Amino acid sequence: MESNTSEAIMARLLSRIPNDEDKRESSIAYNALASAAIELAQVYAALAAKGGGTN
Repeated sequence: MESNTSEAIMARLLSRIPNDEDKRESSIAYNALASAAIELAQVYAALAAKGGGTN
């Protein structure tokens, strides 16, 4: 089962960006996805706390 930490979510999101794009920390792509990864991790944690998540 996949981990739903913000780090794991961020890795999955970045893996979908082409390798010729800059994905380093502080790049536009990284910064655009970082907040979404944190929010998604919080949603997964809330779902798990209610018994509906799959962590």
